[in-house]
Amino acid sequence: MNREYSSLSVQRVGELLRQPDDLDKIGLLKARFLREKVAVEAQLKAGVKTQLDTTQSGLDELDGSHKHLLAIREEMMKIDKLCAESQLMVKDFPLIRRISKIHRNFAAVQDMVTQLEEMHTNLDTVQALLIEDDDDEELKMSNLLAIHFIISRLQGFQNDARQQALKTDESIQKTLDRYFERLDEMTDIFHDKLWKICLYILDLIRDNNTSLVVRIAKIIDVEERNDEKALALQDARSNHRELASKFSVVQSVTRLVRHYKQKFFEAINTSICTKFVDQANGGGHSVLLDNYDWIFDDLTLVRDRLTHLVPSTWNIVDEYVKFYHTNVYNILNALLAAEPDAATNLRILEWTKMYYSTMTKEIRIPKSQLEPKLLDGKESQLMDDYLQLIVSKVEEWMSNLAVSATKEFTARTEPPEIDGDNLYGMQGAVIMFQMISQQIDVALDSGQGKILASVVHESVSAMKKRQEGWQTLLLSEVEKQIETPQEIPPGLVEYIIALANDQIRNADYTEAISTRLGPLVSQKYATPITESLSGAIDGFLDLAKDCVSVLIRLVFNDLKVPFSSIFTSTWHGGNDMTLVVSTFQEYLVDFNAHLNETLSEILIEDLLQMFLVNYVTAIHNKGAKFTIPQGLEQIREDVRQAFLFFVDYIPSENLQYHFEIVESILTLLSVPKEGFFVNFDRLTEKYWDTPVWIMEDLLKIREDLDKGGRKDLLEYVRRRRKDLDQVAREETIMARLVKT
Repeated sequence: MNREYSSLSVQRVGELLRQPDDLDKIGLLKARFLREKVAVEAQLKAGVKTQLDTTQSGLDELDGSHKHLLAIREEMMKIDKLCAESQLMVKDFPLIRRISKIHRNFAAVQDMVTQLEEMHTNLDTVQALLIEDDDDEELKMSNLLAIHFIISRLQGFQNDARQQALKTDESIQKTLDRYFERLDEMTDIFHDKLWKICLYILDLIRDNNTSLVVRIAKIIDVEERNDEKALALQDARSNHRELASKFSVVQSVTRLVRHYKQKFFEAINTSICTKFVDQANGGGHSVLLDNYDWIFDDLTLVRDRLTHLVPSTWNIVDEYVKFYHTNVYNILNALLAAEPDAATNLRILEWTKMYYSTMTKEIRIPKSQLEPKLLDGKESQLMDDYLQLIVSKVEEWMSNLAVSATKEFTARTEPPEIDGDNLYGMQGAVIMFQMISQQIDVALDSGQGKILASVVHESVSAMKKRQEGWQTLLLSEVEKQIETPQEIPPGLVEYIIALANDQIRNADYTEAISTRLGPLVSQKYATPITESLSGAIDGFLDLAKDCVSVLIRLVFNDLKVPFSSIFTSTWHGGNDMTLVVSTFQEYLVDFNAHLNETLSEILIEDLLQMFLVNYVTAIHNKGAKFTIPQGLEQIREDVRQAFLFFVDYIPSENLQYHFEIVESILTLLSVPKEGFFVNFDRLTEKYWDTPVWIMEDLLKIREDLDKGGRKDLLEYVRRRRKDLDQVAREETIMARLVKT
């Protein structure tokens, strides 16, 4: 296992670091992996804690339930035992029980006679209440609960009577049926009115007639509870005959299950199906693609208001979602059966994506709950047509985005946007990845790795083309800034910072896409997708580094005058380095405030490197000369000021290492001829690629050397450099020195 992990690690490192230049990205990669590690650890910690809490809660509930069951069992056994013992303790108990039974039967007969006598009076009351509600123009139906109460009680009496009649002859049963005919009529009228009202339940809520909805819910809830009790008693009577025979309440159950809740949801489903038919009337099923807001409006109304008016156990939102989703599924299948054109297929795909997005984000319904899957998985067939369109669409979008972004970057009429971290940025980067993410999500929903890989490939091609466009525009604007600064708008530095920040964001977005897509496709497609996106990430990071380099170039463009004076007569005793350091400080205020932290670290390192390169290259300045000891003191003062500036950003030990090149040059400027050879060898041990021309200029400005001495030393330098060139080595900072 360890070998496997080691092999995977080596493979991953190899993918990230393909070229020697990739080593410069180690800082960025390390920062990114640390962020990912912290995020994953936090998610794992939270997930483990939640799982442990859930498991412990479940165990506690199971333990409590087990204890309750044992306690109930013991109490039932005690009751049974007490009943048996009490019969032996009472004298003449069989006779008493028989007399008690006769009394109960007499009371039951008397009660039945009374209810038969009062039934028609109660039915008259029901009829009057129904008429009163029919005359209510506001449809408040204030008598609904009273009507249900009377009818429910009469139905209970009817069930008891018919149960008793089962023991009599057929003529009595027919007589009883005729006697209950009016009750059946009133019950049918009540049910017809109740289920018609349920067809318009959402309209009642919109009209703020919520009290009627609550009354309906109470009626259905009461009936559901009574159905549950009846079913439980029927189950006990059929599955536990011996135990049930000892309890009269089990034996006496006569209620017929009425299924009010089931009929309620059937009415809801009927109203929804009717609404879909009405919406499509005259325009066919395709109307749904243009007119669909009412679906989400209805579901939002159910979620926000209806859920508070009915019992939570109904899961009313889930039921409504199931009914609406089934209708949507049927309509989309009907659209596909008509063999629509490619444009309609695209609309269907986009509508399906929108539907899932709205249901999950706004209605907050998990996608897994939306079954059956829309389009029955035929997205791939539609995707083939869509893929032909996606390429042209992406190109069109990118072209438009490039035009607007170029105008924003070159016109610079407004400062760049500032995000929550106080970093500059431009809207184009966000828009670009919104477009790309949308297309990738559509391809991902198709479930086709080939299509996803194709969309990713086209998206990456568009990204790289955009990177090339930015590089060209960046260099063009910088050249204008250097050559004709008075002819271009201000704010270029700010926009370059924004562009650099955007590239880091783009790299992060692309990495997130790669991380998300990798596990979702097979290895066959995961590899080309990952490699393609890695190439885009490299391009973004390279462009970000180009921006940093350009910023440094602009900084040193402002410092041409002070650097051109170094080692000249005006430099001795002057304040050129003070001007250099103050300029650095001014620029870094903006850089540190609005530039990505990782890029700021790279910038200060590169700024130091460029400072050293320019300082050493100043030996080549026109009119350069070096006088001892004044020149030595001036160099030390320059080094002191520069060191004090950079030490605020770079650790002292690292800074001392970088400044060794200046110390070495200082030594070669001041050491006697006899010591030059040894010190030059020491210099080339660290900086083997020191250019010969820089040594020529160094020896030329030394006023303590005559012509012959310079010639001897220069010949040694050339011989030594020729020897050093025989062995291939990694370039040092000396390779960056350019003779101007």
